[in-house]
Amino acid sequence: MPLAVIRLRRRRARYPLLHGLEAKRYLRAHTKRLGKRTRRLYRATPAGRKALEAAKDKVRELFGELIEEE
Repeated sequence: MPLAVIRLRRRRARYPLLHGLEAKRYLRAHTKRLGKRTRRLYRATPAGRKALEAAKDKVRELFGELIEEE
């Protein structure tokens, strides 16, 4: 099951994001041959999962503060 699916409309935005996450060791990439095409597949590392959980906690905290102010 995917941890997250990244769907950005422009390749110019997608690949720098993926390469940056890979450089920070949040993602690990490997290539896979699918028919005549080669695909680069990404998987979250333990550090990437930990960073994602921390980010989700921060988003929950920020949204909680927004709702409390009303």
